[in-house]
Amino acid sequence: MCPGLSVSKAGIIAASIAIVGGITGSLFGGFIAPRMERCMPLPHLIISAVGVFAAAAISLASFWVFQDNLTAVYALFVASSFWSWVSNGPIMAVVVGSAPANMRVRAIGLSTLIIHLLGDSCSPAIAGQVSDATGNLRVAMSLYSVTMLAAGAVWLAGWLCMRVCCRGHMLPQPEATTTTTTTVPVGNPATAAALDEEAGEEKEEPVCAPSEECCVRPPQREEGQV
Repeated sequence: MCPGLSVSKAGIIAASIAIVGGITGSLFGGFIAPRMERCMPLPHLIISAVGVFAAAAISLASFWVFQDNLTAVYALFVASSFWSWVSNGPIMAVVVGSAPANMRVRAIGLSTLIIHLLGDSCSPAIAGQVSDATGNLRVAMSLYSVTMLAAGAVWLAGWLCMRVCCRGHMLPQPEATTTTTTTVPVGNPATAAALDEEAGEEKEEPVCAPSEECCVRPPQREEGQV
């Protein structure tokens, strides 16, 4: 597909692409998810779905459209790696948020184990078998895009289901306000006047040095004093 690369050079380039795309994509996903929570509920799954959909489309373009342009292939690989890693932070947040506090460490460990068992541990062997059977490496590499599309479909379906099930429960609720009601004894004008005078007075704020405890406090009315 891109002749002229030795095995060692191809490995170095692939590792560099994975490092750059992985770091930047993970940071971007962790940055955008909490900010999207301000305008829409449950953004983590939809961010992950969009990320893998974009990564799948870009990787397919690099395999089947720009395969003869080595520079374009490098650039598309970086972009695909970036978008595939955007889901890392949001999905970890979903895993942590869906587990009880005493089981979150176990949930993260189990999630990481499953990712490696069903992902990078067996995927190279499967891609190699498909490449040998078809005689076309691009067909084998396209399997990665197919799996990303499947993951994006699952996350999108999960996001839609949660939107339907949690409608009305995930939106920010207005803060409850408390109202203090003072009961004035009927037929006691002195008490009513004292309360009106107290309500009209401006409260004095404590005057404190930045590094010292408050030393000047507003006068406190003793209990029972009118």
